[in-house]
Amino acid sequence: MKTLIVEDRGDDRRLLRYNLEHHDWQVMEAGDGIQALELMTESKPDLVISDALMPRMDGFELLRRMKNDPALRDIHFIFYSAVYTGYNERELARSLGADAYLIKPLNPHEFWRQLEEAISGLSAGSERPRQMAAEQEAFLSRYPGIVATKLEEKVRELKAVKEKWVKTFAALHEMVILMDRDKKILQANASTCRFFETTEDELRGKSCEIFCGTDCPCKDCPGERTIADGGDHSAEIYHKHLRKTFEINSSAVPDEDGKLDYLVYVVTDVTERKRLEEELFQAHKMEAMGTLAGGIAHDFNNILTAVLGYSELAKDEVLAKGMSASYLDEVIKATLRARDMVKQILSFSHKKVGHLQPIAPHLIIEEALKLLRSSMPSSVNIRTKIDCDCGKINGDPTKLHQIIVNLCTNALKALDDEKGVIDIHLCRRQLSANDLRAQDEARP
Repeated sequence: MKTLIVEDRGDDRRLLRYNLEHHDWQVMEAGDGIQALELMTESKPDLVISDALMPRMDGFELLRRMKNDPALRDIHFIFYSAVYTGYNERELARSLGADAYLIKPLNPHEFWRQLEEAISGLSAGSERPRQMAAEQEAFLSRYPGIVATKLEEKVRELKAVKEKWVKTFAALHEMVILMDRDKKILQANASTCRFFETTEDELRGKSCEIFCGTDCPCKDCPGERTIADGGDHSAEIYHKHLRKTFEINSSAVPDEDGKLDYLVYVVTDVTERKRLEEELFQAHKMEAMGTLAGGIAHDFNNILTAVLGYSELAKDEVLAKGMSASYLDEVIKATLRARDMVKQILSFSHKKVGHLQPIAPHLIIEEALKLLRSSMPSSVNIRTKIDCDCGKINGDPTKLHQIIVNLCTNALKALDDEKGVIDIHLCRRQLSANDLRAQDEARP
């Protein structure tokens, strides 16, 4: 059967065409009533399947004109619409000469079943009589009211949808922007405006380069890739002026013809996440370095033991012969210093379950400083004011050692060009009841 589909939505036309051609029907397409009339004058169909609400000329006006045209009035007409589905609308369609009124949406199998049922009683080529003048007047009196009512309903629906869209767009925590094919901003949500401390009007028309701080497209631009292939793409972009890292996800929104209509950018500030990832990486690296240092220190300690032992034996022989052992004394002193340093490295690198015990904090601090002084640049001066009579505390010596090392390492990072002074003070302090209440974890 030769069929004309009249539908303003391209996707719906394509689905209908595919369904009908699957059953070996010959199909033509029109986007509205005016285009349908033009096509029918060139190639007359056996059946018209039309939407009701369309621009320029809707389905009701198309049907009325067809039934008033002697050359077209015998063409069968079926409505297939999601609007004008009430009783009055369907009665108006029947009074105008429609053969059936199918209501969207229908899956392909159900659509074909209802279509076959609708056309089963039709005789191809049968001519319908002209409408009488009274029926024409009835149509003209009823039709504007039906259209006006339906338009009011659609306006209310569109207004409600728009309000929901605006509220949703504004409530999104991520930065979201809509851009045209030239990557110029069409809309920006409230999160974007707050981040850049500006208004949507100020952002409108600017390019997506606001996220990289340059005047040219950034390297590996996700928007460029989306424009090229229509797919979803993402990239991490660094803004050198803001010192921020953005994770940008780009998606394409197609128009009715499947071509790119506009881009959607969903942008997340991942600067803090990147910092934490870097710290975690450094922690893992330090853990690996600690394991490596522990292994090296253990082997080195064995070597030092041999050096120290043979130096002591050589000293005994030299003294027995009445010779000076001053050189060997220096070797022994250097070996003892190296051994102490190796002990510090081993203590720092060992993973032990912490346990509390009475410790002298000044001794732990002094041990930690020995290790720190050997690893810090000479341009950094470590000044200490440590009270050796401050008493003992109940604590974990390994954790205290790590705390001192971490504090001094952070202080070193804060120094400009690694030059300056790090002061370390230790003194005894009497805590009051108020001091203890202010510290939730403090215990007497």
